[in-house]
Amino acid sequence: MKWTGEKLKNARLQKGLTQTQLGNMLGYSAMAVSHFENAKRSIPARVEADLDRLLDFHAPKPRYHTVHSPSNLHRRERFNALVSDFKKNGFTEQQASFLINLMDGFVPLY
Repeated sequence: MKWTGEKLKNARLQKGLTQTQLGNMLGYSAMAVSHFENAKRSIPARVEADLDRLLDFHAPKPRYHTVHSPSNLHRRERFNALVSDFKKNGFTEQQASFLINLMDGFVPLY
């Protein structure tokens, strides 16, 4: 998807992320994110692909399991521990949940 500076800023704000937080997720500085948002710097294709994954609201939703098997209970404990770690680093609970659900598609949580 083609990202514009305005679309990037709107998506970032809607997800409740600061420029610093998004920059850390992308491997860029907050200043670079600001430059992307203000069209002072074009958004590289690699960054656009990461933005599609991190901020696109049309991405597939993660599946949630409601059965409380031992493996799901362990998963919930790990989830809670990760939320706690994210909150210690300045993320809100909503941001932490978003990032953990995002990681869930790429990194096993066990």
